[in-house]
Amino acid sequence: MKKRGMVAIVPLNDFWQWSGGFPQYVRWFCTDKPIPYESGWGDLIKYSSMFYTCRKATDHYNEYFVRLANRKNKFTGLLYKNDPTIMAWQIANEPWPTDLGEKYTTWLADTVTRIKILDPRHLVSVGIEGVQHDRNYQRNVMLKGVDYMTCHMWAQNWNWYNPKDPSTFENAKKVAESYLNEHIQVINQVEKPFVLEEFGLARDNGEYEASATTQYKDDYYEFAFKIIYDLAKDKKASGANFWAWGRYGRPVHPGGNWIKGDTWIGDPPHEPQGWYSVYDNDTTVE
Repeated sequence: MKKRGMVAIVPLNDFWQWSGGFPQYVRWFCTDKPIPYESGWGDLIKYSSMFYTCRKATDHYNEYFVRLANRKNKFTGLLYKNDPTIMAWQIANEPWPTDLGEKYTTWLADTVTRIKILDPRHLVSVGIEGVQHDRNYQRNVMLKGVDYMTCHMWAQNWNWYNPKDPSTFENAKKVAESYLNEHIQVINQVEKPFVLEEFGLARDNGEYEASATTQYKDDYYEFAFKIIYDLAKDKKASGANFWAWGRYGRPVHPGGNWIKGDTWIGDPPHEPQGWYSVYDNDTTVE
């Protein structure tokens, strides 16, 4: 990354089960009940949320960060906590507070403080999706040690947009703009940098093949980037990350899950391949 002039945001965990995440910590240290992979989102969210109040789980999370921050890069000789190629540590990917309120904020504040004591050089972000899933979003991003705000924006996942029904598109943009405006109000109060950390859209008609057209996707990207660009001109935003760059890769099993030996693209292994990837010959990010 350093050779390419790039920097990394390093998530330290994940609220979701895809890579183990909080649910795996809960299973190891907090309960004998298995991870509810097939029981629906509600059960999984409740299960994952046990992480915040399970001391053994959070202790192991903290220990993991100590080991990671003090790991030496064998190529540069630098400890990770001293490596400028790492731009920021992220508490976790989408750590939903659920209904824990003050207990969640207490855990978050303690975690941020621990990270900053060990590594005051790097930025820290929470990784939360935004006001969509955090009723105390403003209070939590105002915590000392949280250096910048993030939000995610998923029009299809949150049922704003149905790619098989293009008539939903214009209203989805209106909802998305309103959603971003809610964060602008927080920006005006908090005065911290803001990053639209994840957003994306399916190819036309919800197709997964790389040959499918991207008319609505391109329109949506232009719409989102313009909002962030205008905010950046007013020094109210610092950037946007689209999901996700597939470059030369193409889905071997369009719409199916990744299988060992398949080409890596932007979509993670557990999601339909070709759903959100952007390829080198797409017009989406010309």
